[in-house]
Parts: sequence; C-alpha cells; structure tokens
Amino acid sequence: MIHLLSSAAVLACFVSDSITLRRARGIFQHVRKSRPLRILRSRRNRHPRTSKTRWNIGIVEMSSECGRLQPPCILVPKTPEELSIIVKTLGRNKEIFAVKSSGNNPNGNFSRVDGGPLISLKDFNEIKYDAASGTVRIGAGNRWTHVVKTLEPQGVTAAGARIGHVGVGGFILGGGLNFWSTQVGWSMNTVVQFDVAFASGKIAKAFSSEKVDMFNVLRGGGNAYGIVTTYTLKAHKIGKIWGGYLTFGPDKTNEVLAAIRDFTEYYSDDKAAIIASHGIIPGNKHGEYLVANTQTARSACPEEWRGLLDLDDSVDRIFMVMNNAYNLISDIPTDGGGNGIPRRRDP
Repeated sequence: MIHLLSSAAVLACFVSDSITLRRARGIFQHVRKSRPLRILRSRRNRHPRTSKTRWNIGIVEMSSECGRLQPPCILVPKTPEELSIIVKTLGRNKEIFAVKSSGNNPNGNFSRVDGGPLISLKDFNEIKYDAASGTVRIGAGNRWTHVVKTLEPQGVTAAGARIGHVGVGGFILGGGLNFWSTQVGWSMNTVVQFDVAFASGKIAKAFSSEKVDMFNVLRGGGNAYGIVTTYTLKAHKIGKIWGGYLTFGPDKTNEVLAAIRDFTEYYSDDKAAIIASHGIIPGNKHGEYLVANTQTARSACPEEWRGLLDLDDSVDRIFMVMNNAYNLISDIPTDGGGNGIPRRRDP
C-alpha cells in the first residue's frame, strides 16, 4: 500500500501495526512540511530473528547478523539536499539511526539498526568517467560489479573490491584492499574527492586542498564523521588479466599457509596478487581454503604462484586469461553474499 503524503525521498515502513506507523510519521513531521514523503507499507518478515533469514525488500538485502535487526522504516533519499533534510530532522528528534550504502559490512549495527530508521543510499548510483582528469565519480549506493562493468568499455577500472558483490561506500571508508594495492595503494589512497553530508545538514566537498582534515580522516576512518554520498577516484587503465582460483581441502592447510607465506616474503612482481579465504562449506564439517590469484599484465602464470599451483589434489582449479577486471571479481566463487567462501563443485 502506498500513501503519498508530500516528497521525493522514500520512507518505507515494513510494519503492519498502526502504533509504529504513527511513530514513523511523527519522526518525519518536519520533513513533510517541506518535501513530499512517500510511505510504503508491507508486512514484517514472519521470522525476522532467525539466523538463516535473508531480508530482501527491493531496497536492502541483508543476511546473518544484520538480518536479525529490523528497522521500522527505511529512508531512500535521491539527492544530497534530501539527505541533509533527513539528517537534520533525525537530529532534532534525537533518533538513533543507521546508514547503509550498499552493504559492505555484514556485522550487526554497522549498516543496520533495530528499532530506528535506516537511511539507504541505494539511489546514489552515479558512475561517470572523466577522461580529461582521469577520474571516475562513483555513487555510494553502487556495488563493485556494476562499477567495473560500466567502466569496462572505457578501458579503465577503479581500485575496487576483490569480490564483486561488495558495496562501494563502506569498502572505501574502511580502507579498501584490492588486487591493485601494490600498484596504486588501498582504494582510499585513490580518492581525490568526497561529497559529504554532515550531522548539521551541511553539504560539502572534501579533497586534498580543501577541508584537508576531513579528507584525511575519511580515508579509512569509517562513517563517523559524515555521510559520504559520492566518491571521486583515480581511474587506471586495464587490459587482459591472467588469473583464477584454487580450492583445497583441510588436509592441505599446512602446505597452503606455507605457500601464502612464501608468496608474501619473496614477492617480486607488483602486478601479482592473491586473496586467501578459509571457510566452512555447508554440509561439510571441515574447513577449506580458497586462494584466488590475479596477474594484471601477463598472459601466463607468474613464478610467484608456483608454490600454490604445484600443490596436488586441489578440489577445484580454474585459471584463464580474462578479458577484463569484471571477469575476475565476478568469477570468484562466493557463498552468495560476496563473502569469498569456497563451494565444492559437483563431480
């Protein structure tokens, strides 16, 4: 059911009781005076507190710990001005709230709140490459698969996550390890500008020559200082990539750890990178290791990986020359939530 009260921001109330609905309307009484406000109503998940619940409502998708937290309403601003009004209104009402960019962190209370409003930045989805400056503007609501695929025709990419489902906002604000870290640094090191909404409602741009303190703390400092709506990053050219992944059973733990350690100590090529993950496969009480490798400028296996590739009896092994970065981050197997947990293939 949709009630048009008066805004362009979206207030989604996923509750059925009138008390909570009246409370949500009261919270945003100041917003309604200056902006149209659309309220969406839907039934609450029948089993909102179970650990296996996935809450997908078209606005957010959460799992595990985050899925246990149930915000009574979700705000989806479309512009920095709308976000500013929302933040000021929540501040006046002393409301506890959370902000979700696109879902980088699955832990509870990071991008989800229980009992208070959730601000979703999903509609900040701009991806715009500027060849003259060699930069790309990326909205906080994007995920890296979409960013990389959009930039692919331009022959460039951004130093984004190694797993495609990871969200842009929290990833950059937390630092941002990537397959190009040894060449360009962490993702936060490639940022040239942040577009930020502050708690006061003020909207500003922070970059290295203006608002320098804010620019520096946002590079790895998380979201405690403001809500970043758009990031401007340095783009870099990208061509074909040699890479893939290996999956090993728990009996190879010592050999895998030794090979990863050797790779780290005897690292000689800044274009070679790996990501190692240890996880439990559903239905298998033993852990397994997933090792994904990438070489961003070569068409054959680099010597740095021989210690891993020479290990016998890998459960799964796929290597190839990939046409672009999109193939790399989208082809790494995950548990469906972008967590880099290996899955055993059927024989």
